[in-house]
Amino acid sequence: NTAIGLAMLPMSRHITMTAKFLVYAAWTLVTHLLLAIVMLLLAVGFRFGFPTGAHILRFLVLGVLTLLATPIIAWVSVCTRSLIAGCGTALALIILGQFGTLLGANSGWMPPAVPALWALQIIPTTTPQLLVFLALSVGFAGLTYARWSRMQLA
Repeated sequence: NTAIGLAMLPMSRHITMTAKFLVYAAWTLVTHLLLAIVMLLLAVGFRFGFPTGAHILRFLVLGVLTLLATPIIAWVSVCTRSLIAGCGTALALIILGQFGTLLGANSGWMPPAVPALWALQIIPTTTPQLLVFLALSVGFAGLTYARWSRMQLA
């Protein structure tokens, strides 16, 4: 069992949880950098024109905003002790984000829709809406750390 194996390591659970978040963050950022390069090559290859630095930067920031949804998924996975529940939560966040994006003007206050609305610039996304999304991410990261530190391994 992975959880029992992690419990045997001579380090605190907070360090283990931080390592998990950092590995996922690094994986997400490297993936988005590679996707930005592929996007650039495809745009030039198909003669769509050379994307501006602003377009590439917006794509990379979208990757960071997407990364900020991770603590919500991690919290559900830790509480339920189930990878399937985490996958279901990720799917639910994607669906909620899609509905929020389709709803339009008032959906900026639906946190899963904020990254897509910000990237698409269909409607203006305000700083308070981004701060609510950030606060939820930080809050769920705190809840995940708290739950992980009290978790009983058996």
